[in-house]
Amino acid sequence: MSQAQFAEAYQIGKRAIQEWEQGGRQPDSAARAYLTVIAKEPLVVLRALGGKQVGSGG
Repeated sequence: MSQAQFAEAYQIGKRAIQEWEQGGRQPDSAARAYLTVIAKEPLVVLRALGGKQVGSGG
């Protein structure tokens, strides 16, 4: 999944993701918690947000 797809699917700013990945800034505690939940239960988060599963045709 691209950064743009991830940002759209999980409703996170694309710029924030780029900065986190490049080490320009660190996610705050709420964002870290959200990223942890996404890492452990990505489909649950997508369902909760009412989004489609990116890349699955759904």
